[in-house]
Amino acid sequence: RIDERDVMFSRASFHEDEERYADYYQRNPEKQPIDDLIRSLPGLCNPLTPTYNPTATAVTEGNFQYLYDIYQYVEGEKTTTPPRTVDSSEASSLIKERCSGKHTEKYRIDIENSLPSQLLQLDYR
Repeated sequence: RIDERDVMFSRASFHEDEERYADYYQRNPEKQPIDDLIRSLPGLCNPLTPTYNPTATAVTEGNFQYLYDIYQYVEGEKTTTPPRTVDSSEASSLIKERCSGKHTEKYRIDIENSLPSQLLQLDYR
């Protein structure tokens, strides 16, 4: 199993004055420099990012707000559905298809050679 804290997005909200920050980086000091650098950058949907788009930002913020609003309705046990392994070439093709018309030649998407293998497993639990 993958520890969710080993994914930077799970650690992004850690603050230096928190116990979880000290605890995690005491056990994983090699991750602290890059994590601190990433935390210092403008956040998602920030107008200072090079890819800022006001329309896309509104949609993204709306999606996050929706997920936050419905979280209170989550109930029950975790699913027993086992994690699914995704074929990397199929995933790459799907992403390229979704990007069609958006200068796909600039993206050079190659999932198989870009992502660690553990990221190609989807766990719906």
